[in-house]
Parts: sequence; C-alpha cells; structure tokens
Amino acid sequence: MSHPAPHPSPAPRPPQPAPMATPPAALSVRDRVMMQLIEGKWDGPRAYKMWLPPLVAPMALDRLLSQDRAVNHSAHMRIPMGIIDNPRKHSQTVWSITLDGTTSNAAIGGATLLGKSTFVQTMILSGACTHSPRDLQFYCLDYSSNQLVQLEDLPHVGGVATELEEAKVRRTIAELINLLDRRRAYFTQHRIAGMAHYRQMRNDPNHPVSQDPFGDAVLIIDGWSTFYGTDPDKEKLVEQIITLATNGPGFGIHVVITTNRWSDLRSRIRDLLGLKVEFHPASPDDTVLNDNRKALKSIPKRAGRCMSAEYLHIMIAAPRLDGADTMAGIADTYAQTRELIAHQWQGHQPAPPVRTLPDRVPVADLLRMKPLATPQDSYKDRWTIPVGLLEQTMQPAIADLANYPHLLVFGDSRSGKTSALRAAVRGILQRNSEKQVAFIVVDYRGKLLGLIPDSYMVPNMYLRNPNDVERSKMRSGPTDPNDPMSVDPSSLLAGLLNTRRPPASLTAEQLKERSWWEGYDVVLVIDDFHQMTQAHSHTNSAMSELLPYISSATDVGFHLVASCHMKFANSLMTRGLISSAYGMGASTILLSGDKADFPSGREFSVIKRPKGQGLYRTADGLELIQAGFDPPAE
Repeated sequence: MSHPAPHPSPAPRPPQPAPMATPPAALSVRDRVMMQLIEGKWDGPRAYKMWLPPLVAPMALDRLLSQDRAVNHSAHMRIPMGIIDNPRKHSQTVWSITLDGTTSNAAIGGATLLGKSTFVQTMILSGACTHSPRDLQFYCLDYSSNQLVQLEDLPHVGGVATELEEAKVRRTIAELINLLDRRRAYFTQHRIAGMAHYRQMRNDPNHPVSQDPFGDAVLIIDGWSTFYGTDPDKEKLVEQIITLATNGPGFGIHVVITTNRWSDLRSRIRDLLGLKVEFHPASPDDTVLNDNRKALKSIPKRAGRCMSAEYLHIMIAAPRLDGADTMAGIADTYAQTRELIAHQWQGHQPAPPVRTLPDRVPVADLLRMKPLATPQDSYKDRWTIPVGLLEQTMQPAIADLANYPHLLVFGDSRSGKTSALRAAVRGILQRNSEKQVAFIVVDYRGKLLGLIPDSYMVPNMYLRNPNDVERSKMRSGPTDPNDPMSVDPSSLLAGLLNTRRPPASLTAEQLKERSWWEGYDVVLVIDDFHQMTQAHSHTNSAMSELLPYISSATDVGFHLVASCHMKFANSLMTRGLISSAYGMGASTILLSGDKADFPSGREFSVIKRPKGQGLYRTADGLELIQAGFDPPAE
C-alpha cells in the first residue's frame, strides 16, 4: 500500500530582535511644574494675584465677623458691615462703620431695590453680635419693605414701627426725646464730661446712673422718602428727629436714615448725618459725595454694592449667620438668626421696649399717678387735675384749673367725651372737700347721675331738662329772688359771683391770696353743651349772664367744665360761654372728629381717632393724650 508523500515543513523564520523601548520625552520645566500643580504636589509659594475676584456675591455676616476678629480689635460702636475693595493696595478687607464723633449719625441713599434696607439689617445684626443689649439698642421706623420687622424680637431691638402704626411711630420718637432730656439732666446733676465718662459711670453698680436701662440708642428710619410729609403732625416728628440728630450724639443717641432721593432730606438734617453711603443713585445728579463724581458713576446697579467717603467699592454682607454667601433664601434664616443672638446674650436685660398709649386709662389708675393731692394741700395742688395720659411722656396730662380755670371737651358721638368729663370731675372731687367746691350740673341725658355726692351739690342745681335752665319762663307771675326755683340758675350763680368781685382798694398781695371772700369754688358742669343751646331761647347765648365771669373766674372762684359735640364746635366758637372760655386759654381736649368741624387753622388738625384719644391744648402747647376713662353706668 502506498502512502502519500509528506508535505515539506516550512522553513523556520529567523529570530526577530526585540523592539527597543522608546525613551521618554524630556519634559520642560513648565510642564513639570504644571503636572505638580495639577497633582497637588506643589507646596511652594504661589504667585501674587494681580487681580482679586470681583465683588459679586455678599459674604455671610458670620463669616465676615470671623474674618474681622482675626485682624481687628473690637471697639464700642464699631460695626463691621462688608468687604471693601482697595485696588491700589490690592486688598479686600472688612469695612466697618463707627457711630461716634463726626460719624455718629448716618445716611444711606440710592435707588430702590439695591440694598438700603439690607444695609440697616446688617448693621443691626452686626451690632447685636458685637455689643450687648445693655450697651447698644435699636429703635426702628420701617417705611420701606417691612424687612426690619423680622428683627423685632432681637434682644437689642426695642421696637419696630411700620407705616401703618402711627401711634407707635410717634411713641418711638418720643421715647428717644425723653431719653435725651433725662441724659441732659444726668449730665448736669452728676457733672458728666461726655459719653465716654457716662459709660464708665454706668458700669459702676454703685453710681446712680447705673440704673439707666439705655445704652447707646440708634433711631433707624428706613424709607425717609415715604416717611417725610408736610402735615402738622408729621412736621412735628421731623422737628423732633432734627433735635435728636443735633443733640443726640453727645448723649449717646444716634440717627440713621435711608432715602431713595437725597433731595428729600432737608439740608438742616442732611448736614447732621456725618456718615454718608451711596448706592447706585436714582438719578445721575442725585448724589452727595461730590468730590469724585467719576467714582460714583462706577457703582454698579447691583444689590449690596455701594460706596462711601473712601470712594472705594463696597459689598455689604448678607444679614445671615449660617455661612451662606448669598441673599437667596434669606427669609428662611431669620428665625435661626434671632435664636442664635438670643442665645449669645442669654441672661442680659433686653432693650427697653417702646411703650404706647393704652386703649383705656381708667380714672382710678390716673388718680393714683403723680401728682397726688388731697383737700389738705394748697389751692394750686388741689386744682391741678389729671385728665388723661400724655403720649409724649406717658405721664398724666394735667389741667391747671388754678391758673386756667376752665376745661372743655369736644368730640363726635361715642368718642369718649362724657367719659373724659366724668374723669375730670372725679379728679376735682378727690382733691377737694364739700367745703372747698360745689357743683351746678346740666345733664339732659343723665350720664352724670350718681357721679357727684349730694353734699357737693348746690341745692336744686342738678338740671335734667331744658325747663330747669330757664325757670323764670316757667312762672306765670313775677320771679321771687328769694325762691331759687323761680330764678334762672345762671342768674343765681351770676349774683353769687358778683359779690366776689375784687374791690378796687385791694393790694397785689391780697389779689394773689384772694382774701376778700371766703367759701367754695363753684364748678358749672355741662354735658353736651350743644343740647342746652339748642333748647334754650337764646341759643348760643345761653347763660350769657355768666360771660363777665369767664375772664375773671380765677378771682371769683368759678370753673366751667363742659363737653360738646364736635359738629357744633364752629358755631359755638363764634360767641357765648364756650367761645369766651376757649379764648381765655381753657384746657381743651379735642377727641375724634372731622377736620372741617373745628376751626383749627394750621396749628393742628382734628381727625378721626380711636375712642378716648385726642389732642390736648393747653397754655404749654399741644399734646396727644388718652383721656381718662370713666364711663357712665348703663
């Protein structure tokens, strides 16, 4: 058997030499450094940065304060506010304000929605983090965005009043005016050299001024352009703010104002605000930092960016303490911020709150306040009658019936005029015995029944209907002067007062002492005077026999105490008893009413007010009061 021939084997390949390794390319010095930087191996000095990052995002306040503590020492009234960029020094450092010396007051101006309210928020929070609530307090009027309301519960904030809370606005300013007056008295009494000396004394627990609960107090008005007005009430507030800005810094009181337009700030007050901060202006010409207009034009229209007297760009810190460098979600941080600051100052007395007038001032509470008096006191003390509570001082409003013997109360229906009248009568009763005062009462509605004890009444002189006032007309025959029931009460009273006219031979001392007659003072009380005039045959000239004694009332011991509906004020002020008493400087309470009802002129305006609240006109001026509350029994 044959076999196939085998195929020939392939010739073996010659061995191939192994490939040679490619030598690594030589790295340049630049590439080696770059590789080390990328891999994080570089631990040498970094190159100097010629350009710092732009001021775009605000730094969180807590991070700003940490940065400030690392390089600066704390100082009283020094408040870190933001980051300032100084290109010449190639630096971005903490920018602070110091409410002291020439910069004790401050103004922040610029267009809307650029961060002026945020500025004052940051100022409050920064001050609260760096000062105790005993050393620094804030009192705020929020006429802008209601952002300051979020800080009202901080221990350093004594109160925040908004545009709708006019009473609280007035009380906030009044509280600081009162503080200024007290500080002036302290400085005089204790011969204090200045606020630094005062702070030193206040920290001495053995010194009387250590009882002062106020430290440095800052009044903040956020939104001057809205706050400012020309009506009489607002004008008075503006004058008080000017007083605080003028005299306050020397006594630890400061004013900080934000405004959309610098032109809205009168030069009288603008010049008192030494520290000025500019945001992007509302108009190119509306600026006050005029030394470098070119720099001001470079302020970007970005929230938080501003410029001050350094003419350097500033970014205000975000008012938050959670480390987030943004304004986004700021509303969600307020609760935590308040909690953190409250915890920081736990155990410290908070700022004194702003007190406001109560809705009612019960006459019993009013009579317990000073000045107290009894029938044993002097004539002047006995006829110094509390009639309400002053908004300005939260002290009793006084009717000086010794020197200005008459009291008038005007008001609409249900405004509290009868209640105020009753309260005044109670004050007279408390201070005088039945041998010192006697009453004649005209009370058609019976709202004074039970108020005056019989022992204080002139017999048969509680007049309940119109016929009682004109008794002479009710008789068919001639009147009998010896029968009081046949003679008009006003004629009887005029006859009594006529016997008390001072003789021409009296000396000045005798006139002063009123020594030519003895007996009680007579108080004619008329509730709803307008009702009496409408029912009287002589209308507005009712009881005209008493007119000569309105002007000589101090000499003859006569007082008119009357209430009247506000709508009849214009007619009653033309003639008669009311007109004469008002012209003689009668203490006058003007409760709620319409502006057109009372002839007030430019001095003041009658407006709609809460029950019992009104203007109080005396020889000393005008004040807002809450009249005494003593309602008649139902």
